[in-house]
Amino acid sequence: MGTTNRSSNSIDIFTATYYYRENNQLYGPLTIEELAVMDIRENTPLAVNNPNNWKYAGDIPDLMNTLRYVQN
Repeated sequence: MGTTNRSSNSIDIFTATYYYRENNQLYGPLTIEELAVMDIRENTPLAVNNPNNWKYAGDIPDLMNTLRYVQN
């Protein structure tokens, strides 16, 4: 039986919780479905599973493609 190699830094974008900041207001935790109705762009700062760990949405593997899919 094979095993899947996953980095300890990898996240499951479907079960993760997200935090979004706009105009000094923090939103979250949010699901992927809730995030999909927001105006998230590749340069939008998001925190994943931890409101103290911010990344750009475009730097989170597969997130932008998944958001586009969920929106349709």
